[in-house]
Amino acid sequence: MKNNITQQMKDVLTSYSDAIMHDIEEKLLEVGKEAKEEFKTIGGFKDRTGKYRKSWDVRQEKYRTFTQTIVHAKAPHYRLTHLLENGHRTANGGMTREFPHIVTVNDNAQEEAVKRIIQVIENTK
Repeated sequence: MKNNITQQMKDVLTSYSDAIMHDIEEKLLEVGKEAKEEFKTIGGFKDRTGKYRKSWDVRQEKYRTFTQTIVHAKAPHYRLTHLLENGHRTANGGMTREFPHIVTVNDNAQEEAVKRIIQVIENTK
């Protein structure tokens, strides 16, 4: 009798946990997609061909205990992220201007992710 109740409680808690994690994963994917769209519009630099802005993508990697949402620039344009964010040396020894666009979007996305996770947890009470 005791084992049956223990198993039932375990099953209920597991399904509750799975439901919350599923909802959180969906919300994080939404935040990632919004960040991707923000990357396509932010920055004071000239993207002559538009390929750098179009290269941004979002993906989720699932691990055993968690899912990670990653917003990234696809190849070959991922090389530009560091150069634009931090500036770089030019051939004549000067420095190019910095365009800190990744930090801004990252900070906004993290704040929004925390808000949505709290919202998911509060709605499941």
